[in-house]
Amino acid sequence: MQIAANGAASRETFTMNKSTVSRLGVQPIRWATISKTPDPVGYKNQITGRCATVRQCAGHNDPTVVNDCTVMIGSYQCAAVSSIEAFSDEEGMFTMDFTGQLDQAPGPEDWGGEQAPDDRNCVKHRSCSGPWAQTTHATVQGGHCVRWEYSSAGKTDWYEIYVGLFEGGTDKLLHETFQRGHSAEWSYAQLKVDTTSDVYLKYYLASYDNTGGFAIGADIKVRNLVHGPCMTNAQLAAGPFNCVTNGAMAPLTEDGYYQLAQCCCNYEMEEYMRRLLQDEGLQLCYEGGLQGLVPWYSCSEGSQTLALMREAVLEATETKGAACPWVTEIGKTCVDPQPPACGSFSRPISHRRRTCGRNTQ
Repeated sequence: MQIAANGAASRETFTMNKSTVSRLGVQPIRWATISKTPDPVGYKNQITGRCATVRQCAGHNDPTVVNDCTVMIGSYQCAAVSSIEAFSDEEGMFTMDFTGQLDQAPGPEDWGGEQAPDDRNCVKHRSCSGPWAQTTHATVQGGHCVRWEYSSAGKTDWYEIYVGLFEGGTDKLLHETFQRGHSAEWSYAQLKVDTTSDVYLKYYLASYDNTGGFAIGADIKVRNLVHGPCMTNAQLAAGPFNCVTNGAMAPLTEDGYYQLAQCCCNYEMEEYMRRLLQDEGLQLCYEGGLQGLVPWYSCSEGSQTLALMREAVLEATETKGAACPWVTEIGKTCVDPQPPACGSFSRPISHRRRTCGRNTQ
């Protein structure tokens, strides 16, 4: 294994070597740009002409709901933004959240969301854009998908989320998805890469004034952003499991590991790996090795399989010729001192900041 600095925690830990990463079922995609400055022009460029749910265009008491692909033509500029957040935490959870106000006397240039050109009552429901983000580039095999999990609590008003898959170098839009709703339980979304390409994603969060009260706000959480084999329609529809276990109780089986991975919690995965070491007859010699491996099997780097986890642990022994062995057989003396390549690990609990399980710090 090789050492990589983790700026978020100001420490050095192990990271996967290339041969190990190449065997993993999915590969993580990271965030390159996270912006708390709304980009209404960029959002409008992507969203103009997309389909929208249209209601109350014949008056506030009109219950009619129709689909129209021509009405999303607004400026998407908030009159004011009261609060705005956009960040990725150490557990791999990406969050965007904002609240604000719409102009209460909009002109034609502000028509958006559900504005119809012949009926100003549709101005009652408009949208404005909030934070946005762009990922790093990734080379994705043709026929594979970029996949993520998302949820929205619907704390203020309806959310709009646009995700575009772009080709690196040309910035050509390859595929896209747009959703609007009150809230969303944890769900899957994926976009297929047709031919092997260098790609990146853009995420735009906006809020739709479903209440018509001019106060808007939206929230979205994204986790497990990876690329790899596409899920089937049945798998997508089933959605991620809810977190129903913890690192001390999850069985050391593929099903047990998968259920724990849905908790998206490095702390619980650490406890699970400590149990796995005992199951393999191994003892931990170097804390940094364990802490560096954990994110590759929790949602911060994309969940994998228990078989790959076992293989990675066994490869870290001196018996297997590891350059910096951080585990050894129970009863054997740990390699000491650690080679310089092992680096240091000064904050062994720094990834436990977010409350994500029964035992957190």
